[in-house]
Amino acid sequence: MKSVHLAKASLLLLFIQVALVSLVGCSASRMFDSTDPGSESIQPSQTALAAVSSSELPSDVPKDIRILEGAKDVTAIQTGDGVTKGDGFYQLSFRVRTSLEETAKLYRAMLIDKGYEFMDEPVEGSVSISGSTPTWVFYLTIAESTEFKGETSVTIAYTK
Repeated sequence: MKSVHLAKASLLLLFIQVALVSLVGCSASRMFDSTDPGSESIQPSQTALAAVSSSELPSDVPKDIRILEGAKDVTAIQTGDGVTKGDGFYQLSFRVRTSLEETAKLYRAMLIDKGYEFMDEPVEGSVSISGSTPTWVFYLTIAESTEFKGETSVTIAYTK
């Protein structure tokens, strides 16, 4: 069972690394931020489920791994099938003001407290954690924001 989760996590890793490059390297999160001065209102694509505070996320978005207090620019996207056809693939992205190291420490403690199986994967300049909850395989990426100094970008991806 563990090898199946790791195989799924490896497939998910490839997708997330591609997605992370676009999230961290560009201003994707600002597309949905109507409070940005001078920005025009850009409507999210059909796959965007939410661009709101974490308390307002739609009920079908997985909540196995908590979004940290004070998160900014929370977005939730469903990008079609997960590893298993018919099961969703969800990606949550947001920024926090805690450092990369502190954010990673908080998430590791949270995962341990919930009893989730997980492992750190070596990725230069960021923290990547993959594992499973009782209902989802997840991939958690934590990196320093390249766009917002002093902030950390977090992406949580879920698949089945």
